[in-house]
Amino acid sequence: MDDSAALFSPAEAESYTGYSPDFMRELRRRKIGVKFGLRQPNGHFAYSIRDIVGLTIARELAKLGFQQDRAFEIGHGAATTVIDYYLDPDAGAKHGCVPFSLDKVVLWPALGKEETARLISEHDDPVCLFPIRSLANLLPENVRSLILPADE
Repeated sequence: MDDSAALFSPAEAESYTGYSPDFMRELRRRKIGVKFGLRQPNGHFAYSIRDIVGLTIARELAKLGFQQDRAFEIGHGAATTVIDYYLDPDAGAKHGCVPFSLDKVVLWPALGKEETARLISEHDDPVCLFPIRSLANLLPENVRSLILPADE
């Protein structure tokens, strides 16, 4: 998928991710989420579909109790694979290194949600902790519609 094919303004990106332009600016100032967005010649940022997918994953992981910087790292790292999963589920499902699903993260009986999220957020390669299918299922329909053609 070509990142330059569709670029969204900060306001358009907010309609998908829930992150306001002011919030994104503050994250960049704090050096969190700096991998998202492209600075345009006019100084404003624009966001690709890949950025929107990654930001949405980050938002959903933060809701589960992940530290914000780790949620953004996971979202950025997983965005391309999640997009590939939607474009070709058989190929996307073959992504390796996945010991458990988000359902087990949320419902793991031995630990609370926050403790489980903390342990996982400290893992060296947190993207490999999740089946891509689980991360893909975090995306709301309006974000999925950006990836898939209307006739699918």
